[in-house]
Amino acid sequence: MEIMETDLNKTYEDAYYIGRDVFGYPYNKKYPPDYQKYGSHFSGYASPNQEAFFYDYVVLCYDIRFTYKGVDYYIVNWQDYFALTNRKHDVTYKEFPDAIALIENLEIDGRKLLDFMEEITDVEAL
Repeated sequence: MEIMETDLNKTYEDAYYIGRDVFGYPYNKKYPPDYQKYGSHFSGYASPNQEAFFYDYVVLCYDIRFTYKGVDYYIVNWQDYFALTNRKHDVTYKEFPDAIALIENLEIDGRKLLDFMEEITDVEAL
């Protein structure tokens, strides 16, 4: 298997909301972790829900499954957009241009994700 030289020279460019710490590790610039206040247990966030959305989804680009009011929801990072989908990911309910736009603007039952994030009963990075 031959590796193309252009693949080796390709540089990864972070999105506007991704920063790099002094060691080069990525973090969420818009919703940064607070290790002094919360320690490192949830990657510097107050709860596992915040860690899943602010770090796993936004920074690491993991898809997320979560349960809110007994209903499972899925948010995904696709190449061209970020979306709320069904379980099979074959139906897109809402699309957003980037992960931060999804976090800040996703509404379910007329409530924004940021407002009900701590009411989510189960969250899992996929």
